[in-house]
Amino acid sequence: HRLAVGSNSIVGYVTAHATPRIALDVGEDAVHFENPLLPDTRSEMALPLILRGKVIGALDVQSVEPNAFSEEDIGTLQIMADQLTTAIANARLFEEIQQSHTFMKAIIDQIPDPIFIKDRDHRWIVVNTAFAQGIIGQPEEMILGRTDYDYLPKEQADWFWEYDNRMFETGEIQETEEVITNATGELRTLYTRKIPLILTPGEEKPEYLIGIINDITERKQREAERERLIEETRKTLDRTQTLYRISDALATATGDQQIVFEEVLGEYLQLLGLQQGCIMLFDKGTNSTRAEARYVSGKVVNSDLALPVEENLAFQQLYRNPAPLIVEAAQTDPLTANLCSATSQTQVTSMLFIPLVIREQLTGAIILDVVDEEHIFSPSDIDIGEAIADQLTIWLENRRLLQEAQYRSDRLQTAAKVSQAASSILDIDQLMNSSVNLIRDQFGFYYVGLFLIDEAREWAILRAGTGEAGQIQLEKEHKLRIGGKSMISWSIENRQARIALDVGEEAVHFQNPYLPDTHSEMALPLISRDEVLGALTVQSIERGAFSDEDITLLQTMADQLANAIENARLFENSETRLRETQALQTFSQSLSGTLRLSEITDIFFKACVDVLGFDFAIFSLVDQDQQRVKAVAGYGVSENHLTLANHPLDSKDIMADIIRTGKTEIIRGWDERFDHQIFTSEDHAHWGMRLFSPIILRQQNIGLVEVGFNKRPRAVIQESQIKLLRAFIDQTAVALESAQRYEATQKAAQREEIIREISGKIRNAITVEDILKTTMVELSKVVGASKGNIRLGVEMTKAKGSTQLTDGSLSHKSNGDNVLKRVDDPAANHKEHK
Repeated sequence: HRLAVGSNSIVGYVTAHATPRIALDVGEDAVHFENPLLPDTRSEMALPLILRGKVIGALDVQSVEPNAFSEEDIGTLQIMADQLTTAIANARLFEEIQQSHTFMKAIIDQIPDPIFIKDRDHRWIVVNTAFAQGIIGQPEEMILGRTDYDYLPKEQADWFWEYDNRMFETGEIQETEEVITNATGELRTLYTRKIPLILTPGEEKPEYLIGIINDITERKQREAERERLIEETRKTLDRTQTLYRISDALATATGDQQIVFEEVLGEYLQLLGLQQGCIMLFDKGTNSTRAEARYVSGKVVNSDLALPVEENLAFQQLYRNPAPLIVEAAQTDPLTANLCSATSQTQVTSMLFIPLVIREQLTGAIILDVVDEEHIFSPSDIDIGEAIADQLTIWLENRRLLQEAQYRSDRLQTAAKVSQAASSILDIDQLMNSSVNLIRDQFGFYYVGLFLIDEAREWAILRAGTGEAGQIQLEKEHKLRIGGKSMISWSIENRQARIALDVGEEAVHFQNPYLPDTHSEMALPLISRDEVLGALTVQSIERGAFSDEDITLLQTMADQLANAIENARLFENSETRLRETQALQTFSQSLSGTLRLSEITDIFFKACVDVLGFDFAIFSLVDQDQQRVKAVAGYGVSENHLTLANHPLDSKDIMADIIRTGKTEIIRGWDERFDHQIFTSEDHAHWGMRLFSPIILRQQNIGLVEVGFNKRPRAVIQESQIKLLRAFIDQTAVALESAQRYEATQKAAQREEIIREISGKIRNAITVEDILKTTMVELSKVVGASKGNIRLGVEMTKAKGSTQLTDGSLSHKSNGDNVLKRVDDPAANHKEHK
């Protein structure tokens, strides 16, 4: 209920003129408002509610009696009206304060940094959400009115109390940085700014303090990380410069080995700030470790220090485990006590050993001593030591190789003659015979023989041998089983040379009765293009006849001989391969001209029969939707065979097994995985060899091919046929994918055209019923359906002569003509649709 200010009512008059008004008889008052809810009113009085000179309302009093109000009533009610005005004003002010507090609280709660306000009693009176949850870990109502002592350890609370007191006394802004444990138990570094707050005019000391906290943990961590990186960069630069100087010294060294060692050791000691160390090498001749360079008190000293290996326990430890070794108590540790005693170094406290390893053999060590210095060996000290050791061992190895160069060059000249002879002969038998005789004659060996692996890779067959012993063995078709107890077998299986410097002590030596004087033997694998072709045996009547250089050189010759044999084989097979290449080219050209599955399979079958010589071929593909593998086409087999060749992918049938394993298998006769019905009905018992091979496309087995002989049961499938068949299958798989993509593209284009046609017809429909009819008829045409319906869940009523559907369906049935009818029974319609 409301009355307009200045309206024809006593309240409207009072609020407009800010003066009281009395109607002792409302029937005679010109401005009385006749309120239908108050029919018994006879007299009325209204008093204005005035706040600071502004009318904010009116107090309206009514009575059922005429002349009900006296002058005294007016005074009393005016006092009450004034009190009511004051109460309303106070209520409004309180509401504004509450709104202001809520507004400010909402603002500080949105600030991500923790904020709090404390009074002089150090009690929190305001906290934001970030402070309550992130710092204290308690709800706000549990924090307000409490102090630091309620939630922090006493030591931390004392510290905060003291600093807060100082601010309350001085009134100065405080900025502190402290580490606290937050609500989740993490140590966080906080930067806190505390600002004094005075609300009472004339007050000299702060009544409150405002705290604003910034979590600077990540910034501190970044600063520490930056300092660490700077220090690490400086150390890395020092290490790099040291390695460069050592590398330069080793690269330009041409003089005494001791001078080079002294320079390398001096650089390492200077980098680590140490004064003492040595480089010791192992001497095979004396079975001892000898100092090649030594520093004492920062100076080079001449030393004839040598220690037998049996007394040098640290070297023995490095031999067992060639890894950096730190000894903390050098004087008392059993590993280093002898070494300290031998060098009379009683002040050494700890030692670092960096092994020198060449070809996985321990050859010496770099040894650093800590003498009175407060130095602890760090991982970076070890890393730089290992880098220096690597450079030094490479230099030592290169120096040794340089010294062996002259000896090797003589042997290489002999090898060149053998290599020249081997590379100029293309007849395999002549090549092998010439090679073994050249090696025997040029190197002065007792016997040289050459073995090649048979096609089944079960035997190593002797193909060439020197002297009378070789001729006898060739006549007897001498062969050694691969996997048997012979050096030839071991060399072939392990693809590396095997040497017996004394065959009497060799565990896998084959005692050949035709070579009784053999005392040392070497078997070298013949490897070409990463395939082991066989092995070469070289035998001598002397014990320990083969040096490391001989082994390297003969292995090189064996590799060249293997390549020569393989090249001769390739030459002999070149004509055959040329025919195969032409066949592949013709096959590829034929496939490139078609995109139909039937034509692709016809081309494949023609190649299988005309080129590969098979009697029959079956082409099967995987149906992913049905999870089956099915024969889709065949040649030389019955339709019944093709129909029955249809099996689930999870079955045990040979077709499913090939899809699962992806292996090519050759089978003759019965196999447990064969379909018994096909096997008996098609008389497979009289068939010859059958080959099953997967069709692989993008590393997925998408089908399989079966080929073989059903007219020539004695025919054998050759390795060359398998390789060429695989090439045909791979090209067919690619052509099949292209055909499938083409078919999918055509279907997609047709589907888009049909959608455009149907959409156009639907847009041309005028009424809802025409739209439904057009949709039903056109869709039925597309999918080839004889029946269909559109079911609606609303009532749709048309004028006379049109279709009427009431909670039913619009149905279509094709009997040559397109007919639409209403189906009232949804259940019957559903049954007809099914």
